[in-house]
Amino acid sequence: MRVSRSIALAAVAVLAVATPASAATALFDPIPAPIPVRNSSIALQTVANGLVSPVTGTVVPGDSKHLYVADQGGMIWAVDVRGSSPKTLVADLSGLLVSSLAKVIPGLPYDERGLLGLAFDPGFEDNGLLYTFTSENPTPATDFTTQPGVTPAGGQIVISQWRVLDREAEHLMVDPSSRRVLM
Repeated sequence: MRVSRSIALAAVAVLAVATPASAATALFDPIPAPIPVRNSSIALQTVANGLVSPVTGTVVPGDSKHLYVADQGGMIWAVDVRGSSPKTLVADLSGLLVSSLAKVIPGLPYDERGLLGLAFDPGFEDNGLLYTFTSENPTPATDFTTQPGVTPAGGQIVISQWRVLDREAEHLMVDPSSRRVLM
């Protein structure tokens, strides 16, 4: 009994030392005063139409005129953020993508596969490289799986590197023959 009381008192002493005194104080308020009302207005302007399922948008280092949008169906579009010209097609990767579940399961309008990511290389101005993240049909000899012993079905994730035809052109176009599968 005496040992149990000693252990209990030691535990209380440890908790008292381990608990900081500031635990009971209020948190710092990063905005201590009301934000003043200004005579500002915000408006939205349509800069692109006809996108099916845009999943991401990114910019090219040094290009403040365009937003590059990955549309899940496989299209990469350059959108003029000034709204002064229509969007232009940078690449059509739809032929690489896994077949849609909409064809397999009637009534399912879309699924979570397709062209899902787009990024420009930080050295794009010098090398003209960009990267895509896509869902594609499994290849016969996959070199990686998260399910050992299981044949991939329904698609595999592929990260590819691409090069544009002319990195200084007003409207970029991906060179379809430049694809290099990274993973």
